[in-house]
Formats: sequence, structure tokens, C-alpha cells
Amino acid sequence: MANIKETDMSDMSKQQVWIVKHKLNESQRYYVLPRYRSRKKSKVVAYLLWLPFGLHYFYLGKSTRNILLWLSFLCLGLGVLWWIVDVARISTMVDEYNDQLLMDLVRESRVIMNDTYEK
Repeated sequence: MANIKETDMSDMSKQQVWIVKHKLNESQRYYVLPRYRSRKKSKVVAYLLWLPFGLHYFYLGKSTRNILLWLSFLCLGLGVLWWIVDVARISTMVDEYNDQLLMDLVRESRVIMNDTYEK
């Protein structure tokens, strides 16, 4: 197998790159990286979904929170404040989602490959 290139990890944070380089063997990298790239969330898409309808929580897999946001719009009017605060939080929420996704894929690769590889 050829080595994973730096360009394959150009969209990852420094912490994520470190995990991939130091905590995964080559076969685990080939398992994790394509799945990460296909499932990771985009900040641009999250902001676009936030703007008109407040759908960003659905995008990030938090449907209950999205429904609560909508109910607070209808019932309490506090949803507007929540919606405005979220504009400052979306970047962090996407980063947290992507970090959790990577860790889940690392665990999944270890289970599938029956490997407890750690340096």
C-alpha cells in the first residue's frame, strides 16, 4: 500500500492529523480517511442552514435540539436570541462534530481490524 499523503489530510485540524499519523497504522488510515472525508460536516453548509430556517442542528445530527429551537420560536420568542447566539457557536459545533466523527471512526477501525495498535 502506498503511504497516505499530507494532501489527504489538508482539511483536518492539527490535532486530527496527529491522531491519524500517530495512533493509526497504515491499514487503519485507509479505513478511516475516506470515511471521514465523506461524513465530515462543513461550516459553510452549517451557516447556510442556520441563516434562513435554523436547520443547522439537524445537519449536525441534533434533531431534538432543532425542534426545541423551533418550539422556543413559537412559544416563548426566546428562539430568536438562541438563534442569534448560535451564529457564534456554529464553527465550534462543527469542529466538535468532526472531532467526534474521527474518534468514532478510529474506534470502529480498531474493532473491525481487531487491533489495539497504539504508539
